[in-house]
Amino acid sequence: MLHDNVQRLPQENWNSPGVNRLFMNILAKPGRIAEILKLLHEDNLLEKIIPEYEHVHYLMQFNEYHKYTIDEHCIRAVGQAESLHGHPTEAEGELAPVYRDMKRKELLHLALLLHDIGKGQDGDHSLIGEQIARNVADRLGLSLEDKSLLAFLVRDHLLMAHTAFRRDLSDEGILLRFAKRVAQPEALKMLYVFTYADISAVGPDTWTPWKRDLLKDLFIKTLEVLTGTGEPLTQEERSGRVRQEIGKQLENLYPAHWLESQLGAMTSRYLLTTPVEKIAKHLQRMESLEIERVMVDVEYSPAHGTSEFTVYTFDDLIPGIFSKIAGVLAAKGIQILDAQIHTRKDGVVVDTFQVIDPDYVSCPPKRRFEDISRTIKEVLLGEVAADHLFAGTPRFPSGRWISPRFEPTRIEIDNDLSDRYTIIDVFAHDRQGLLYVITRAIFELGLSVHFARVATRLDQIVDVFYVTDLEGKKIDFPEKLQSIRQTLVSKIDEFLMSPQGLHQPKST
Repeated sequence: MLHDNVQRLPQENWNSPGVNRLFMNILAKPGRIAEILKLLHEDNLLEKIIPEYEHVHYLMQFNEYHKYTIDEHCIRAVGQAESLHGHPTEAEGELAPVYRDMKRKELLHLALLLHDIGKGQDGDHSLIGEQIARNVADRLGLSLEDKSLLAFLVRDHLLMAHTAFRRDLSDEGILLRFAKRVAQPEALKMLYVFTYADISAVGPDTWTPWKRDLLKDLFIKTLEVLTGTGEPLTQEERSGRVRQEIGKQLENLYPAHWLESQLGAMTSRYLLTTPVEKIAKHLQRMESLEIERVMVDVEYSPAHGTSEFTVYTFDDLIPGIFSKIAGVLAAKGIQILDAQIHTRKDGVVVDTFQVIDPDYVSCPPKRRFEDISRTIKEVLLGEVAADHLFAGTPRFPSGRWISPRFEPTRIEIDNDLSDRYTIIDVFAHDRQGLLYVITRAIFELGLSVHFARVATRLDQIVDVFYVTDLEGKKIDFPEKLQSIRQTLVSKIDEFLMSPQGLHQPKST
């Protein structure tokens, strides 16, 4: 009856203060908000209150990442947020207190409902959505303060995910810029829950412990900045404290002069991004490195469903160490999530890779770890060429490569976000072995990778590399930056369009 008769009421009846109050009251009371919104939507009532919503009714998103249409995704995101009010799962438990403490939950829910409403139109959907959100706020009679917060959440709804998943959070500059953009603790809390709800509403298994921990880390660090609860220490002061803590823990295990020289060789970035217990474990392995030249440790984390490969070697052993390790992992079918590239002042390399093995739903067997570790050693010692690992493997069929329809490769280079590094963002269609192609091209361009973060959205990759030149300096010359862009696009597109992919061995 509602569906059949809703059109009989003139539009001005839906813009009354009474309707607006009722709608905002619905959004303010967690429990059945998503259910009610879905019913309103099915009966064409939601479009009467927010006419712009008609545009996204059953609007598909043409990628493999989003499972739902835009309207369903937005309503599901509201449901994911309000579920924190009841009995959240263990993976959501840390978010629940943040959500429950929010004073204006209705603004968060309204922002989630509107955040993708700008899709399907020409231009940046976040900016289009921001203007729509401002118009909706005016019609609903929101205050200027609430209108501003709603606009921020819609416009910058991807900001926290992009910062947590693509940036090095040990970089003070990046953290301060993010905090300045958010500006208020309440806005940060809303954006934190918003990001969780948006990610988990995309489809099954999109919310992972790895993403949870990265977002939590960014939330805590930013909250300390915004509330002034963190200690105002410089990077050198903080790394100095870590050195002292490690020295006290291990002073009875190693000779004082050896321990002092090891701590002195560690860079500030290594000390600030590596947990103390891991630094202690790395030091225990250093005693054997001079003899073995290459060592590989593997540790599986049941809580995250990921494995961590730690590679110890020397930077003068072979050129392109990071690229070659990435090549081995790609050839073995391993997906890299995160890579920390550390070269100490004495030339010792300690590289760690957080990875997922798609071949196993839980911990891979010991023989799998041993095979990968052995191959990494063989490649770094020059006994096997990385390119040859791709030839003949069933993971890379030799049949014709049929190129799907995909977005053009895009390279973004940022020299402003970090004081120490040039940041390269690579957006491209995914194909097995692509990460190796990218890292090899970066090596051939004469660049050193210090930090890498890799995200695959089923059909698209977003790979981030913090690089310097071989002297450890940022790349400032426009001609060099343009060369980097052109070379990476050329190498990536050549690989994506090639029927043979990496089958043709090349000397490295």
